[in-house]
Amino acid sequence: MWEQRKAESAKASAAGMKTLEPGPEPTLEEVIAEQGRERLLGIIRDLVRWENSRDGRVLQLRIRTGGPIASRARYHSAPAAKHCREYAPTDTDELHQVAGALMSSRRSKVLGWQLLYEARTGLRSEETVRLRLDARPNEAGGLTADGGSLCVRRAEKPKSYNPYVRVHEGLADVMAAHKIWLAKRYPSSPWCFPGRERDAHKHVDKSALTKALDRPHQVFLEFRKTESDPAKFPEQPHLTRKYTSHGAGRAFYVYARRCQGADDPQICYEINHTGGVGTLEQVYALPARHWKNGQALGMPWLPKGSPAWSRIKGLDFSALHVTTGVSYDI
Repeated sequence: MWEQRKAESAKASAAGMKTLEPGPEPTLEEVIAEQGRERLLGIIRDLVRWENSRDGRVLQLRIRTGGPIASRARYHSAPAAKHCREYAPTDTDELHQVAGALMSSRRSKVLGWQLLYEARTGLRSEETVRLRLDARPNEAGGLTADGGSLCVRRAEKPKSYNPYVRVHEGLADVMAAHKIWLAKRYPSSPWCFPGRERDAHKHVDKSALTKALDRPHQVFLEFRKTESDPAKFPEQPHLTRKYTSHGAGRAFYVYARRCQGADDPQICYEINHTGGVGTLEQVYALPARHWKNGQALGMPWLPKGSPAWSRIKGLDFSALHVTTGVSYDI
């Protein structure tokens, strides 16, 4: 490009025309940077062209040439969208059944605990896995002096945010049982949710829970391919519905708090939902109007039957003071 401009300037000067002289010859780094910018602009032009074109040949061209939008859908129908609330339990008993299915396998026990934490705090997975046992009160995983607040590191931090979650009765019971399991299974790990075996010095991956929830569901789907009798179920741990970490955790917390009578601004503050009430209602749907008038369903923090950790063999949790049916102070 520089040589071309130099030649054009020389021709103009020879013809008696006044032109601006090109600058100094660019360095190799400048040439590479310019080429990168040109490639980026080319991608942007292709994206704009594709987004604003109704011609199917444009899409076919990108598929053949392997462009960055080759596998992308042209349109996305809002009514066809699946929201996280559709992959959430409907009550506390179902939540503990799901967590219990994870705790039934040595491979996913730690993820069962992670699910209970998320469902009792409304934390995102990436926030939950960062909790540490050796944290100070102002670090992720640390408790305040009165033991009533758990410090968390929020994934989204606006100018003002809530760095704590309340340790209510339901969360306190989960934390107490979790502590017993950690002391037996991972006595030297600083993480609340350690990785398996050789990765125990690191926390589990933020995407591990959703993958773990899908495995027992696939067990059920594979079983149904050969067994049509609805009265029969696989002997191994399985889930008859699809769940995700965000649905069974954060979305369930929103639902539970609404059932307990909390209003949406309060829930936004508790889970640090930076988008406000408007986006909360878009993602988690509108609450029933009569729930706001003292007619909420009520949602106990612990199940009527055995909690999820009763599925863990070899540990005695009988010393725990488990209080079922406890309501949340709004």
